[in-house]
This record gives sequence, C-alpha cells and structure tokens, in this order.
Amino acid sequence: MQARIPTIALLASLLAYGCSLVMPGQKLLSLEVYQGDELVLETTFDVPDSYSESQMWDASGEEPWSMNRELPPLQPTEEDPSVVRLDGGVELRILHTDNLETSAILDGLTLTKTTTRDSDPEHGWRLPPTEISRAKQAAGL
Repeated sequence: MQARIPTIALLASLLAYGCSLVMPGQKLLSLEVYQGDELVLETTFDVPDSYSESQMWDASGEEPWSMNRELPPLQPTEEDPSVVRLDGGVELRILHTDNLETSAILDGLTLTKTTTRDSDPEHGWRLPPTEISRAKQAAGL
C-alpha cells in the first residue's frame, strides 16, 4: 500500500503538468485611464498568459470583470447618455499587478456604456473598438 502512494503522487503531478501545457494560465489585468494626473476610470479584465500587447488592447474593450466604483462618476454627453468624452491629454495603461504591460497617450478619448443589465449606471464604461485602434497605434502596434 505504501508503494502506491508515491506512484499516485507521481501520476497526479504528471497529470497537473500535462494540463498546464494544454490550458494556458490567465492574467488579471487593470486598465487605468488618466486625464492629466487624475485617475478617472479603472477596470479589471482577464486574458490568457500568452496574449500579446495587441491582444491585451483588444480584450480591454470587452465587458470588464469589475470597475473601480470609488472614483467619481464620469458624466455622459448631453446628446448621448451612453457616451463619455474626455478632452485633452489622456493616458491609458494596462497593468498586471503593478507591472506596466503597455500604455498609450491620446488626445481625447471616447468611452461607451457597458451593456450588461447589472452594470453600474455611474461607472459602467469601456473602450469602444475605434478607441482601441487609436490606443494600439499610439502604443506602436
């Protein structure tokens, strides 16, 4: 019986190692949006470990896992309550823990409302595809 325990442990270790080769790990990333020196939006999303910077930017515009609700609410435009426009210099940062993965500086930024039914009416904003393209270009991708 005692000889079986090391064998079972070895098999379990090999199985775990084999699964890690098939299924990549995940990174939990933060998207931070600064207007000047002020953090105005922070969302959290996940990507596979193998994602490139370009793919991280694409994922940053998807429905976020969470949003920082401690930040002051952004004000939508009068003509469209599903849009926020930030004027002037805007910096976007994608971070994994405290490590900067990629960033971009834009002149102005448009955010759109998230679409889930349970999204926060004051904080549920994300990057639309046109702004993701601008960010990728500004990041040199």
